[in-house]
Formats: sequence, structure tokens, C-alpha cells
Amino acid sequence: PRERVGTKHRRGITSEGQGGWRRLHVKCASTPGAPDETGDGSESTVRTLMIRRIAVNTGGGDAPGLNAVIRAVAISGMTRGWEVLGIRQGYRGLLDDPDGVVCLDRNSVRGIHHRGGTILGSTNRGDPFNYPVMKGGELVPTDVSGKIIQRLEELGVDALVAIGGDGSIRLSAKLLERGLRRVIAVPKTIDNDLA
Repeated sequence: PRERVGTKHRRGITSEGQGGWRRLHVKCASTPGAPDETGDGSESTVRTLMIRRIAVNTGGGDAPGLNAVIRAVAISGMTRGWEVLGIRQGYRGLLDDPDGVVCLDRNSVRGIHHRGGTILGSTNRGDPFNYPVMKGGELVPTDVSGKIIQRLEELGVDALVAIGGDGSIRLSAKLLERGLRRVIAVPKTIDNDLA
């Protein structure tokens, strides 16, 4: 269930035609030390989580349907009144490219669902835990996961939608363990190797 809150939406109008954010109620495991609504601490409790802005990226090799998923994420997010950002070239768009983060609006995703590839680009060499960084004239594998999380926080991203295969999904899970707020993993594969 959703309910209205009083803060005005940055873009002005939501899908209902009135300004305002949406509040989602989701089931979460109880936070240690936080009061549990059941009182016994053994069950999940409902917490209110504000979603205002999400980001989506594609990782790994190309697979059919990536643009259709990007479009569906963008349209679904906008319908809920969220801002939707696209990260180009996997996580690389958060690090190396000044134009690596783009706003996904209805115009930018119009007509892409039947096109092959991904409008965001993809890479299978963008592991943020072993990212190639130039040091002393050589490319050295470096853990830049902290920079990824910091950049997403700077952008005000409340949730990351990671579209990828088994490797990309593992990377997003590791980012979640390192402190990324929320990750929604959308599995894609041409190898049928996701379990």
C-alpha cells in the first residue's frame, strides 16, 4: 500500500497529477536494537522506506531484452513518482565518465524495447573490487567499491537495479554487504547459469 506524504516532488507532478513523494511499506528483517512491532523480536517488522530516486545499470555481456528491462524499470519508477538514473558501462559510469550517469525519462526510453543491446552500454571488465587504476604507470587492480557506494549516495540514489548475469549479480550482492542501501537484481543470461 502507498500513502501520500507532504514533500513536493522535484520534478513537480507525479502520475496522479499532484506533487508529492510516495511511501512504500515493505517487509524487512527487524533492525538489531530497534523496537519490533510484534514485541518478541522473532518476526519481521514493517518499516517505511522512502524511495525518491533509483539507478539502473547493465553488466556483463549483451543479452536479448536488456533495453526492454531498462524501459520497464524507468516507466515503473516514473509511475511511482521516482526519478530514474541510468549508469553507463556498468559501474564505470560512476567512476571514469563525467557523462556516465544519465536521466532516464519517457523520451529517453521511448521505442527502445525492440532494439538490441543496451542503451546504457555494458562491460564485463568493470568489477569494482578489482578495478584497473593507473598507479606508477601501470594498471593495478584496486578495490573502488567504496567510491561506487559514495558516488551513489552523492547522487541521492535510494536503490540500485542491477541487470546482469551471475558475476554481475554477485558484485551487486557484495556492494550491498559493503553498505549500499538497496539492490534489486534482475538476472539475465544467455548461458542459463543462474540459480
